[in-house]
Amino acid sequence: MISRSFFLSLQQAFRSVFLILFPLAFISLFAWATAGATTGSTNDPLRAAIWLWLSAHLANATTVLGENQGVISYLPLGAVIFPIFAIRSGVNRAISRIGKARMARTYFLLNYLLLFVFLGFISKTANYKISWVFSLLALIAILIIGVFEIEKASFIKQPLALFAIICGIAGIIFTINLAINFQTLRNLFIVIQPGIVGGFLLLILQIIYLPNVFFHTLIYLSGVGISVGGASVISPFKVDVSAIPAIPLLAGLPAKSIPWLLVGNLLIIIFILMNLELLLRANDYVKIRRQKIIRFIVVAIAMFVLISGATYGTLFTKNMSNFGNDPLRVLIFIGSEILIISLLRIGIPIVWQRLQPRR
Repeated sequence: MISRSFFLSLQQAFRSVFLILFPLAFISLFAWATAGATTGSTNDPLRAAIWLWLSAHLANATTVLGENQGVISYLPLGAVIFPIFAIRSGVNRAISRIGKARMARTYFLLNYLLLFVFLGFISKTANYKISWVFSLLALIAILIIGVFEIEKASFIKQPLALFAIICGIAGIIFTINLAINFQTLRNLFIVIQPGIVGGFLLLILQIIYLPNVFFHTLIYLSGVGISVGGASVISPFKVDVSAIPAIPLLAGLPAKSIPWLLVGNLLIIIFILMNLELLLRANDYVKIRRQKIIRFIVVAIAMFVLISGATYGTLFTKNMSNFGNDPLRVLIFIGSEILIISLLRIGIPIVWQRLQPRR
Protein backbone atom coordinates (compact mmCIF):
# COMPACT_ATOMS: atom_id res chain seq x y z
CA MET A 1 0.00 0.00 0.00
CA ILE A 2 2.77 2.43 0.91
CA SER A 3 4.86 1.67 -2.21
CA ARG A 4 1.76 1.95 -4.43
CA SER A 5 0.85 5.32 -2.92
CA PHE A 6 4.42 6.53 -3.28
CA PHE A 7 4.66 5.63 -6.98
CA LEU A 8 1.20 7.01 -7.78
CA SER A 9 2.11 10.31 -6.19
CA LEU A 10 5.47 10.23 -8.00
CA GLN A 11 3.65 9.87 -11.33
CA GLN A 12 1.51 12.90 -10.54
CA ALA A 13 4.55 14.89 -9.40
CA PHE A 14 6.23 14.08 -12.76
CA ARG A 15 3.05 15.15 -14.54
CA SER A 16 2.95 18.46 -12.65
CA VAL A 17 6.60 19.16 -13.49
CA PHE A 18 6.33 18.34 -17.20
CA LEU A 19 3.03 20.18 -17.52
CA ILE A 20 5.13 23.36 -17.39
CA LEU A 21 8.53 22.05 -18.48
CA PHE A 22 7.39 20.74 -21.89
CA PRO A 23 5.93 24.09 -23.10
CA LEU A 24 9.04 25.87 -21.82
CA ALA A 25 11.26 23.39 -23.67
CA PHE A 26 9.31 23.96 -26.89
CA ILE A 27 9.57 27.75 -26.53
CA SER A 28 13.30 27.53 -25.77
CA LEU A 29 13.97 25.23 -28.73
CA PHE A 30 11.95 27.47 -31.06
CA ALA A 31 13.76 30.60 -29.86
CA TRP A 32 17.13 28.85 -30.18
CA ALA A 33 16.31 27.59 -33.71
CA THR A 34 15.21 31.03 -34.93
CA ALA A 35 18.09 32.88 -33.30
CA GLY A 36 20.55 31.77 -35.98
CA ALA A 37 23.30 30.75 -33.52
CA THR A 38 26.37 29.16 -35.10
CA THR A 39 27.62 27.59 -31.88
CA GLY A 40 26.08 25.58 -29.08
CA SER A 41 23.96 22.45 -29.02
CA THR A 42 20.38 21.41 -28.27
CA ASN A 43 21.41 20.94 -24.65
CA ASP A 44 21.48 24.72 -24.27
CA PRO A 45 17.76 25.40 -24.89
CA LEU A 46 16.77 22.35 -22.81
CA ARG A 47 18.89 23.59 -19.92
CA ALA A 48 17.39 27.05 -20.40
CA ALA A 49 13.91 25.50 -20.11
CA ILE A 50 14.91 23.99 -16.75
CA TRP A 51 16.23 27.39 -15.61
CA LEU A 52 12.91 28.98 -16.59
CA TRP A 53 11.04 26.25 -14.71
CA LEU A 54 13.15 26.88 -11.61
CA SER A 55 12.63 30.64 -11.98
CA ALA A 56 8.87 30.09 -12.05
CA HIS A 57 9.34 28.66 -8.54
CA LEU A 58 11.23 31.85 -7.54
CA ALA A 59 14.50 29.92 -7.37
CA ASN A 60 17.40 32.35 -6.92
CA ALA A 61 20.56 31.74 -8.90
CA THR A 62 24.12 33.02 -9.22
CA THR A 63 25.78 33.49 -12.60
CA VAL A 64 29.25 34.40 -13.84
CA LEU A 65 29.31 37.31 -16.29
CA GLY A 66 32.87 37.53 -17.56
CA GLU A 67 35.01 37.96 -14.48
CA ASN A 68 32.14 39.16 -12.29
CA GLN A 69 29.60 37.14 -10.38
CA GLY A 70 25.97 38.16 -10.66
CA VAL A 71 22.80 37.20 -8.84
CA ILE A 72 19.34 36.63 -10.29
CA SER A 73 16.90 37.00 -7.41
CA TYR A 74 14.42 39.56 -8.76
CA LEU A 75 11.94 37.15 -10.35
CA PRO A 76 8.39 37.52 -11.76
CA LEU A 77 5.75 36.85 -9.15
CA GLY A 78 3.16 36.28 -11.85
CA ALA A 79 4.96 33.12 -13.01
CA VAL A 80 4.21 31.43 -9.67
CA ILE A 81 0.60 30.89 -10.75
CA PHE A 82 1.66 28.21 -13.26
CA PRO A 83 3.40 25.82 -10.81
CA ILE A 84 0.60 26.39 -8.27
CA PHE A 85 -2.04 25.28 -10.78
CA ALA A 86 0.12 22.34 -11.90
CA ILE A 87 0.71 21.28 -8.28
CA ARG A 88 -3.00 21.47 -7.44
CA SER A 89 -3.88 19.42 -10.49
CA GLY A 90 -1.34 16.77 -9.54
CA VAL A 91 -2.40 16.68 -5.88
CA ASN A 92 -6.09 16.31 -6.77
CA ARG A 93 -5.33 13.45 -9.16
CA ALA A 94 -3.12 11.78 -6.54
CA ILE A 95 -5.88 12.04 -3.93
CA SER A 96 -8.47 10.59 -6.31
CA ARG A 97 -6.23 7.63 -7.13
CA ILE A 98 -4.81 6.93 -3.68
CA GLY A 99 -7.97 7.72 -1.75
CA LYS A 100 -6.26 9.03 1.37
CA ALA A 101 -5.78 12.79 1.22
CA ARG A 102 -3.12 13.08 3.92
CA MET A 103 -0.98 10.29 2.48
CA ALA A 104 -1.34 11.62 -1.06
CA ARG A 105 -0.36 15.14 -0.05
CA THR A 106 2.64 13.94 1.98
CA TYR A 107 4.08 11.74 -0.78
CA PHE A 108 3.39 14.37 -3.45
CA LEU A 109 5.26 17.01 -1.40
CA LEU A 110 8.22 14.68 -0.97
CA ASN A 111 8.37 13.66 -4.64
CA TYR A 112 7.98 17.20 -5.98
CA LEU A 113 10.74 18.38 -3.65
CA LEU A 114 13.03 15.59 -4.88
CA LEU A 115 12.34 16.45 -8.52
CA PHE A 116 13.07 20.12 -7.82
CA VAL A 117 16.43 19.23 -6.24
CA PHE A 118 17.25 16.88 -9.12
CA LEU A 119 16.50 19.52 -11.79
CA GLY A 120 18.43 22.10 -9.77
CA PHE A 121 21.52 19.89 -9.79
CA ILE A 122 21.43 18.94 -13.48
CA SER A 123 20.95 22.59 -14.48
CA LYS A 124 24.22 23.57 -12.83
CA THR A 125 26.96 24.76 -15.18
CA ALA A 126 30.27 26.55 -14.85
CA ASN A 127 28.43 29.88 -15.17
CA TYR A 128 25.16 29.09 -13.42
CA LYS A 129 24.14 27.48 -10.15
CA ILE A 130 21.09 27.64 -7.96
CA SER A 131 21.08 29.28 -4.51
CA TRP A 132 19.60 26.50 -2.43
CA VAL A 133 18.60 28.20 0.82
CA PHE A 134 16.30 30.87 -0.61
CA SER A 135 15.13 28.63 -3.45
CA LEU A 136 13.98 25.85 -1.13
CA LEU A 137 12.21 28.35 1.13
CA ALA A 138 10.33 29.73 -1.90
CA LEU A 139 9.52 26.20 -3.07
CA ILE A 140 8.12 25.21 0.34
CA ALA A 141 5.88 28.31 0.34
CA ILE A 142 4.60 27.47 -3.18
CA LEU A 143 4.00 23.84 -2.21
CA ILE A 144 2.04 24.88 0.88
CA ILE A 145 -0.17 27.19 -1.20
CA GLY A 146 -0.59 24.61 -3.95
CA VAL A 147 -1.12 21.51 -1.84
CA PHE A 148 -3.10 22.83 1.12
CA GLU A 149 -4.89 25.80 -0.55
CA ILE A 150 -4.41 28.02 2.48
CA GLU A 151 -5.98 31.02 0.74
CA LYS A 152 -9.38 29.28 1.10
CA ALA A 153 -9.07 29.50 4.88
CA SER A 154 -11.46 32.06 6.34
CA PHE A 155 -8.75 33.95 8.24
CA ILE A 156 -6.81 34.77 5.05
CA LYS A 157 -9.47 34.71 2.33
CA GLN A 158 -10.95 38.10 3.27
CA PRO A 159 -7.63 40.03 3.63
CA LEU A 160 -6.32 38.41 0.45
CA ALA A 161 -9.35 39.47 -1.59
CA LEU A 162 -9.20 43.08 -0.36
CA PHE A 163 -5.44 43.14 -0.85
CA ALA A 164 -5.91 42.05 -4.48
CA ILE A 165 -8.40 44.90 -4.97
CA ILE A 166 -6.05 47.63 -3.71
CA CYS A 167 -3.19 46.18 -5.78
CA GLY A 168 -5.48 46.30 -8.80
CA ILE A 169 -6.25 49.99 -8.14
CA ALA A 170 -2.51 50.67 -7.80
CA GLY A 171 -2.06 48.84 -11.10
CA ILE A 172 -4.56 51.17 -12.78
CA ILE A 173 -2.57 54.17 -11.51
CA PHE A 174 0.64 52.64 -12.89
CA THR A 175 -1.03 51.90 -16.24
CA ILE A 176 -2.14 55.54 -16.55
CA ASN A 177 1.41 56.72 -15.88
CA LEU A 178 2.76 54.19 -18.39
CA ALA A 179 0.33 55.50 -21.01
CA ILE A 180 1.49 59.06 -20.32
CA ASN A 181 5.10 57.94 -20.89
CA PHE A 182 4.24 55.89 -24.00
CA GLN A 183 7.02 57.50 -26.04
CA THR A 184 9.62 56.34 -23.49
CA LEU A 185 8.10 52.85 -23.64
CA ARG A 186 8.36 52.87 -27.42
CA ASN A 187 11.98 54.03 -27.31
CA LEU A 188 12.91 51.20 -24.94
CA PHE A 189 11.49 48.63 -27.36
CA ILE A 190 13.48 50.25 -30.18
CA VAL A 191 16.69 50.12 -28.14
CA ILE A 192 16.20 46.44 -27.24
CA GLN A 193 15.29 45.40 -30.82
CA PRO A 194 13.93 42.01 -29.78
CA GLY A 195 12.60 40.94 -33.19
CA ILE A 196 9.34 39.05 -33.74
CA VAL A 197 10.00 35.99 -31.56
CA GLY A 198 11.99 37.99 -29.02
CA GLY A 199 9.28 40.64 -28.91
CA PHE A 200 6.64 38.01 -28.15
CA LEU A 201 8.76 36.51 -25.37
CA LEU A 202 9.54 39.99 -24.02
CA LEU A 203 5.80 40.75 -23.94
CA ILE A 204 5.13 37.57 -21.93
CA LEU A 205 7.95 38.48 -19.56
CA GLN A 206 6.46 41.94 -18.98
CA ILE A 207 3.03 40.43 -18.29
CA ILE A 208 4.26 38.01 -15.63
CA TYR A 209 6.18 40.87 -14.00
CA LEU A 210 2.98 42.93 -13.63
CA PRO A 211 2.20 41.64 -10.08
CA ASN A 212 5.66 42.85 -9.01
CA VAL A 213 5.05 46.25 -10.56
CA PHE A 214 1.55 46.61 -9.09
CA PHE A 215 2.84 45.81 -5.61
CA HIS A 216 5.77 48.22 -6.05
CA THR A 217 3.29 50.92 -7.08
CA LEU A 218 1.22 50.29 -3.95
CA ILE A 219 4.29 50.59 -1.71
CA TYR A 220 5.41 53.69 -3.62
CA LEU A 221 2.02 55.32 -2.99
CA SER A 222 2.33 54.50 0.72
CA GLY A 223 5.42 56.74 0.89
CA VAL A 224 7.90 53.95 1.65
CA GLY A 225 9.30 54.13 -1.87
CA ILE A 226 11.09 51.62 -4.07
CA SER A 227 14.64 51.00 -5.33
CA VAL A 228 15.77 50.19 -8.86
CA GLY A 229 19.31 49.22 -8.03
CA GLY A 230 22.15 50.35 -5.83
CA ALA A 231 21.34 53.19 -3.46
CA SER A 232 18.54 54.59 -5.64
CA VAL A 233 15.31 55.82 -4.09
CA ILE A 234 12.00 56.51 -5.82
CA SER A 235 9.24 57.88 -3.59
CA PRO A 236 6.67 60.68 -3.74
CA PHE A 237 9.16 62.90 -1.87
CA LYS A 238 12.44 62.00 -3.58
CA VAL A 239 13.71 60.55 -6.86
CA ASP A 240 17.39 59.61 -6.87
CA VAL A 241 18.28 57.18 -9.67
CA SER A 242 21.69 56.80 -11.29
CA ALA A 243 20.81 54.26 -14.01
CA ILE A 244 17.75 52.30 -15.09
CA PRO A 245 17.94 49.01 -17.04
CA ALA A 246 16.30 48.86 -20.47
CA ILE A 247 13.12 47.17 -19.28
CA PRO A 248 9.94 48.47 -20.98
CA LEU A 249 7.82 48.41 -17.82
CA LEU A 250 10.24 50.80 -16.13
CA ALA A 251 9.00 53.52 -18.49
CA GLY A 252 6.21 53.98 -15.96
CA LEU A 253 8.61 55.16 -13.24
CA PRO A 254 8.11 58.78 -12.16
CA ALA A 255 10.88 61.09 -13.35
CA LYS A 256 10.50 63.52 -10.43
CA SER A 257 9.06 63.71 -6.93
CA ILE A 258 5.26 64.06 -6.77
CA PRO A 259 4.32 64.62 -3.09
CA TRP A 260 0.56 64.71 -3.68
CA LEU A 261 0.69 61.04 -4.75
CA LEU A 262 1.06 60.22 -1.06
CA VAL A 263 -2.75 60.40 -1.04
CA GLY A 264 -2.50 56.90 -2.47
CA ASN A 265 -1.69 55.73 1.06
CA LEU A 266 -5.46 55.83 1.52
CA LEU A 267 -5.54 52.49 -0.27
CA ILE A 268 -3.70 50.81 2.62
CA ILE A 269 -5.79 52.71 5.20
CA ILE A 270 -9.02 51.58 3.47
CA PHE A 271 -7.67 48.01 3.34
CA ILE A 272 -7.07 48.03 7.11
CA LEU A 273 -10.37 49.70 8.04
CA MET A 274 -12.52 47.51 5.79
CA ASN A 275 -11.06 44.34 7.26
CA LEU A 276 -11.56 45.65 10.79
CA GLU A 277 -15.15 46.70 10.09
CA LEU A 278 -16.03 43.26 8.76
CA LEU A 279 -14.47 41.63 11.83
CA LEU A 280 -16.03 44.02 14.35
CA ARG A 281 -19.51 43.59 12.88
CA ALA A 282 -19.31 39.80 12.87
CA ASN A 283 -21.78 38.06 15.14
CA ASP A 284 -19.14 36.46 17.38
CA TYR A 285 -18.33 36.45 21.05
CA VAL A 286 -16.03 39.25 22.19
CA LYS A 287 -13.14 36.87 22.87
CA ILE A 288 -13.41 35.22 19.43
CA ARG A 289 -13.70 38.62 17.73
CA ARG A 290 -10.58 39.80 19.54
CA GLN A 291 -8.67 36.71 18.41
CA LYS A 292 -9.73 37.29 14.80
CA ILE A 293 -8.57 40.92 14.92
CA ILE A 294 -5.15 39.90 16.27
CA ARG A 295 -4.94 37.21 13.60
CA PHE A 296 -5.79 39.75 10.89
CA ILE A 297 -3.05 42.13 12.09
CA VAL A 298 -0.47 39.33 12.00
CA VAL A 299 -1.65 38.05 8.59
CA ALA A 300 -1.73 41.57 7.06
CA ILE A 301 1.79 42.43 8.21
CA ALA A 302 3.10 39.02 7.13
CA MET A 303 1.42 39.40 3.74
CA PHE A 304 3.11 42.73 3.00
CA VAL A 305 6.52 41.58 4.26
CA LEU A 306 6.49 38.21 2.46
CA ILE A 307 5.40 39.70 -0.86
CA SER A 308 8.00 42.45 -0.57
CA GLY A 309 10.61 39.75 0.11
CA ALA A 310 9.44 37.74 -2.91
CA THR A 311 9.61 40.82 -5.15
CA TYR A 312 12.96 42.12 -3.88
CA GLY A 313 16.32 41.10 -5.23
CA THR A 314 19.12 41.65 -7.71
CA LEU A 315 19.29 41.75 -11.51
CA PHE A 316 22.65 40.18 -12.39
CA THR A 317 25.09 42.86 -11.19
CA LYS A 318 25.71 44.78 -7.97
CA ASN A 319 24.53 47.95 -9.72
CA MET A 320 21.10 46.35 -9.95
CA SER A 321 20.99 45.11 -6.36
CA ASN A 322 18.28 46.24 -3.93
CA PHE A 323 15.73 46.06 -6.73
CA GLY A 324 12.18 46.45 -5.41
CA ASN A 325 10.87 47.09 -1.88
CA ASP A 326 13.12 46.48 1.10
CA PRO A 327 11.23 43.99 3.37
CA LEU A 328 12.69 45.59 6.51
CA ARG A 329 11.40 49.05 5.53
CA VAL A 330 8.03 47.56 4.67
CA LEU A 331 7.91 45.81 8.04
CA ILE A 332 8.74 49.01 9.93
CA PHE A 333 6.52 51.47 8.07
CA ILE A 334 3.58 49.37 6.83
CA GLY A 335 3.58 47.24 9.99
CA SER A 336 3.51 50.35 12.18
CA GLU A 337 0.67 51.79 10.08
CA ILE A 338 -1.40 48.63 10.44
CA LEU A 339 -0.85 48.53 14.20
CA ILE A 340 -1.58 52.24 14.77
CA ILE A 341 -4.74 52.34 12.65
CA SER A 342 -6.02 49.12 14.23
CA LEU A 343 -5.44 50.47 17.74
CA LEU A 344 -7.13 53.78 16.88
CA ARG A 345 -10.13 52.08 15.27
CA ILE A 346 -10.65 49.80 18.25
CA GLY A 347 -9.59 52.21 21.01
CA ILE A 348 -11.38 55.43 20.04
CA PRO A 349 -14.94 53.99 20.27
CA ILE A 350 -14.10 52.41 23.65
CA VAL A 351 -12.75 55.72 25.03
CA TRP A 352 -15.70 57.63 23.60
CA GLN A 353 -18.16 55.23 25.17
CA ARG A 354 -16.50 55.54 28.57
CA LEU A 355 -16.55 59.34 28.39
CA GLN A 356 -20.29 59.42 27.82
CA PRO A 357 -22.36 60.25 30.97
CA ARG A 358 -24.09 57.26 32.48
CA ARG A 359 -27.86 57.25 32.35
